[in-house]
Amino acid sequence: MSKVLYVLKRHGGGDAANTDRLDLVAERLMPDNLTAERVVHDKRIAGQLAILIVNDRGSFTRVGNSLLCG
Repeated sequence: MSKVLYVLKRHGGGDAANTDRLDLVAERLMPDNLTAERVVHDKRIAGQLAILIVNDRGSFTRVGNSLLCG
């Protein structure tokens, strides 16, 4: 099952520190019964908005900063 997390930051910018933080959150939200090599996380940072899809299985359609599940 995929999980989506939207993060609205006070200050914009997509630097490496923000990407590393999203990786840390994704690892903490990943179910224990999944092995790391089979899991794909999608991270997108655009200005003040960061989107993290944990265990991305391709069920989301992405248009800009919007996601459609189905």
